[in-house]
Amino acid sequence: MVSIAVIGPGLVGREHIKRILDHSRAELTAVVSPSHVDGGSEFLTEDKTQIFNSVEELVDSGMSFDGIMICSPTQNHFEHLMALRNIANYIFVEKPIFSSLEDIKISRSELTEEERRRILVGHHRRHSSYFRLLGEIIASGQLGNIRCYSGHICFYKPDEYFSQAPWRLQPGGGPTFINLIHEIDLTRKYFGPIVAVNALMTGGEPSKSAVENTCVVNFHHKSGILGSFVVSDRVSSTMNWERTTGENKAFPHDEGDYLFIFGSKGSLSFPSFQFVYGEQLSWTADMHSASLRDMPDTLADPLAVQMDHFVSLCEGRCEAPVISIEDGIANQLVCEAIKSSAMQGQLVTLGDE
Repeated sequence: MVSIAVIGPGLVGREHIKRILDHSRAELTAVVSPSHVDGGSEFLTEDKTQIFNSVEELVDSGMSFDGIMICSPTQNHFEHLMALRNIANYIFVEKPIFSSLEDIKISRSELTEEERRRILVGHHRRHSSYFRLLGEIIASGQLGNIRCYSGHICFYKPDEYFSQAPWRLQPGGGPTFINLIHEIDLTRKYFGPIVAVNALMTGGEPSKSAVENTCVVNFHHKSGILGSFVVSDRVSSTMNWERTTGENKAFPHDEGDYLFIFGSKGSLSFPSFQFVYGEQLSWTADMHSASLRDMPDTLADPLAVQMDHFVSLCEGRCEAPVISIEDGIANQLVCEAIKSSAMQGQLVTLGDE
């Protein structure tokens, strides 16, 4: 059995714990939960699961693990990664990995190549059936030359979302680093590296928040593709991955799309996979619509697929993580550029990946 420790049984950590307990080849050996002492955190465990109050306490215990999953507040991800890298064969760390550009520099100088190879970054949508099928359509060439795309990440996070975890009001806790980073990973994967961004941001709500609640971003990919995203976690809308795909059972499943991709031969609405194309390449030609994919009634849970991948890594069945630390760094550098662009009020360019 693969022994796994979970750091931070919060909103996401508890979901990972469920998948560990459901996995036939894994066991939950330890959990680090600072709030467990005062009864502030409830999560499932096994009889053999040991509970620790801090990462330091876990390290001092002398225990070692096949895998450790870091799901602590964003601001602690890199600190915990560095503290735990010597007591696990593989480490899973939720995105974003770093809380600053300085942390990225430190990781490049202090993590060995072998340590970097043993890190899986938590972008669970890479394990999604929707993500895979979108890639198949893009690779098929049915859209022709993709010129541009536009997307929305819009929903309303209630006040208790922030009061239950005050770190979400601090830098790194806004929708850019929590939500948009997923779409950055998707667009980098299918449209190529992002070389420039231009962004606007507003914030101030909920009260005492030090992060944005709304942003509009333009992207320029090295391939020449241009894109944009409208992002807000304080508006009422169904235009987001969670509600349109229905993969996350915590959200109602609504019909509709949140991402639109435009090519020379046709355009695609995602995740409905509705394809609009013309009889001729002309703006006056008749247009037709067809569904390029029919999704099965039962979809694989991407968090469970991700867990199986992590367990397989720990067992030596997989040679490399699906999402490497280099992917995580590239995604985060785009987020940092977005933040800089909004602060400076100008276009920000990125170096080659």
